[in-house]
Amino acid sequence: MASVCLAGCRTTTVATRNLDAVLSSSDTFRYQGDTTTPWKDFWSFGLGSVSGGLIGKGSETELSQISNPTGFAMGNLVALSESRQGPAIWRENEQVRVLTRFARYAPSQLVRERALLELGAQAQRLGLEESYYERQGDGEALPANAPELIEALDGLVDAARQLIAERNDPSETAALDFGAAVDLLEGTKLDVQGGSRLLRALGPFLRNVGLPAASQDRLVALSTTVQADLVREALYFGAGDRSSVARAGAIRAGIEAFGEPFLIEATLALLPPGYVLEAVRQRRQRFGIPPIPASFMEVHLAIAETLREVGLPVDARRGTRNSLELKGTLLSVLWRVAVSDVAFGDRSRHAMMRALGSLSGGELHTLRSEEWDAWFEGRIAELAKEIERVEGEGGDPAAPTESFESTSGPGGTPGS
Repeated sequence: MASVCLAGCRTTTVATRNLDAVLSSSDTFRYQGDTTTPWKDFWSFGLGSVSGGLIGKGSETELSQISNPTGFAMGNLVALSESRQGPAIWRENEQVRVLTRFARYAPSQLVRERALLELGAQAQRLGLEESYYERQGDGEALPANAPELIEALDGLVDAARQLIAERNDPSETAALDFGAAVDLLEGTKLDVQGGSRLLRALGPFLRNVGLPAASQDRLVALSTTVQADLVREALYFGAGDRSSVARAGAIRAGIEAFGEPFLIEATLALLPPGYVLEAVRQRRQRFGIPPIPASFMEVHLAIAETLREVGLPVDARRGTRNSLELKGTLLSVLWRVAVSDVAFGDRSRHAMMRALGSLSGGELHTLRSEEWDAWFEGRIAELAKEIERVEGEGGDPAAPTESFESTSGPGGTPGS
């Protein structure tokens, strides 16, 4: 069984070492690096460590050629996400530290997309509720700079090693030093660059349990907190990525992580703010998703395909004033994209038409703009009457000054 796995599997240790080798500290791909394979990894950390000690083998590293860094990174990212090697807390620690770094800084849009897509499952595992955008509203301090972080990490590593050395009879001084080092890092704000350094430092201690149980639990909690912060940041910046391909990956991952609230805000971002009811837009600002350029077809397809699959969001199905406004706004946004043949490409427009067919309960299935114009005029009139009825029953606040038709925006053409 071991030989079969070694022949084709890339374990967590193999994938992380290869990914660390291919992406430089200056966020460029290397064409040479200290890469490994399952067999080399097995030899280095298994039999090789024994024979090396017996024959006095040197430790010089021979750099390998990386002729296609993008393909090399893609393969190892997939392998890393599929790996089941080692304790879960260590494996997840390694996955998040690498995936978030590649999602933020890899020079290839395809690699960033792949890393972002993989982060959707990590976000679900971590149970994220609050977004990076919401946290920034608290006016938190700037992330620690490199010298500050290195000093704090050195303190943690030294204290952890001392505890391991004294594990049979740990001294009070060692325990206090370790607690102080963890306290310092828990109070340190980290971005993806700094956070990935911290997770890398924690890796060996999470993989090989040698600390007292209480100390190990503190490192697990620290790792989990930092993982959540890094995933939030990577998804936030991914949703504003300069590449349509990478941004589509972030949108799909954000929907997987946060569900319908993220999907709704992403749908509203299909048009500039002036084309969306302001009251609805403000109520739905949780993730800070910027307006999506009209040329970003991959993002349009990601949103349209999701809406076609899941249908109208639950928040837009209720009989309340806010729910009816949300429903009308979503339909308005999709309709504007669907019929704007100057601003949007055919694939984007047709995807929105198919999504409208799903959201309307199958009332209309067509790729003709004029038919969707007629449908929208009648549907919005019906929604306006429903809102008037709700207002008449006194169940919701006073009417807004805007209507779905009046939000024409500054330029007259969506995306202009």
